[in-house]
Amino acid sequence: MKEKSALFEINTNGWNRDVEPYPNLQIIEKLRSHIGIITIGSDSHKPEMVSDKIIQGFELARQFDFKVALFSQRKIEKLITP
Repeated sequence: MKEKSALFEINTNGWNRDVEPYPNLQIIEKLRSHIGIITIGSDSHKPEMVSDKIIQGFELARQFDFKVALFSQRKIEKLITP
């Protein structure tokens, strides 16, 4: 994935349903060497769920040494290192 600059999403809604984000931590660990940039989404379907558990998503990105892509109008606006 790094070679093609593909992004990988950590979806925080998993923490609302199970105990782990989607995908789970074992899959994230396996993909760690193949990805460097991620995006974090909350999969919100209600206004009150927008950005839910985003802080935990950034903490996870820091734990795995990922950079996080921030988007504006479907384009990467900024890369940050949590």
